[in-house]
Amino acid sequence: MTITITGLPLQGTVLDTTLIPVETAGVTAHITASSIKSYLSSGTLTSITAGSGTISGALSVGSLYSGAITATTVTTSSDVTIGGNLIFSQATAALTFGNIIVTNANVASNINLSGTIVPTSNVTANLGTTAAWFNTLYSANAMHSNVTTAAITANTVTTGIVTGSANTTANLGTSTNWFNNLYSVNAVHNTVTVTGGLVPNANTTVNIGSTSYWFNNIFGKSTQAQYADLAEKYQSDAEYAPGTVVVFGDETEVTISTRANDPRVAGVVSTDPAYLMNSLADGVSVALQGRVPCQVMGTVKRGDLMVTSTFPGVAMASNDPQIGTVIGKALGTHSGSDIGIIEVVVGRI
Repeated sequence: MTITITGLPLQGTVLDTTLIPVETAGVTAHITASSIKSYLSSGTLTSITAGSGTISGALSVGSLYSGAITATTVTTSSDVTIGGNLIFSQATAALTFGNIIVTNANVASNINLSGTIVPTSNVTANLGTTAAWFNTLYSANAMHSNVTTAAITANTVTTGIVTGSANTTANLGTSTNWFNNLYSVNAVHNTVTVTGGLVPNANTTVNIGSTSYWFNNIFGKSTQAQYADLAEKYQSDAEYAPGTVVVFGDETEVTISTRANDPRVAGVVSTDPAYLMNSLADGVSVALQGRVPCQVMGTVKRGDLMVTSTFPGVAMASNDPQIGTVIGKALGTHSGSDIGIIEVVVGRI
């Protein structure tokens, strides 16, 4: 059955007893508004055609099922509240709504977008939830939310959430049609495959991982390091400041040096190691190789061999050190009886 509405009331209230002109097979007649309501509620209409006029105001229905809908303009300036399902197989009208409140919405097929889904502001809208993820996100760049519609040709601004019905069951885009950019405060992926370079936008501004959450294994080739020494963690009897000279101890692996020319010397507590071995172990980081700040006293010339002194944790120069007592070679100079700090190249004898 097809109902053609040739004209709509321009003002006033349409009651159940209001007569509405209807043309059927070239014959114009009038039916009551209540009769049209019964057709709508039973779902027996196959098409509705409005040649002119505007449907305006508030619309509140349970479930609205329809086949083809052809109209000039369908406009509601106030709320549209739908308690049941809103299902259209075809809509050729210009549809303009105010607020749309849907308590139950079913989208059985794909949602095809030729425009853009845009949140109202940064980091305010989510795509999926922690309980229901999307399956696959196809995008040229994975880096923004509640869309329930059959087709979007212009920008869609939303503050809601786009949610899959269950984990790994819904896709955003396809393997042939990707989204351009997905902007998000946080993106979680099982595996990220990079075919080009992974480059920060400036030096020393971007981290991979954090001090709390590390990556497991990093396979790659390192060409540079910011700091200068190789260090290893050793159990100690106290926390010692960087630059402190330590020796192998009796009760713990290392302790502070207290006598001159001690052959038990272990090294210098590192300030900023370029690479730290046994990083999860308890204790202090002892420099094994490279340059490291070191506490010194007395006259020291660049290139002097450094050994332990009688002052706790402080090194001094020696012209004739015994085997096994050398900490390293001085890279700076010092004079006077006060304690100073210079760089010492450890691991050089």
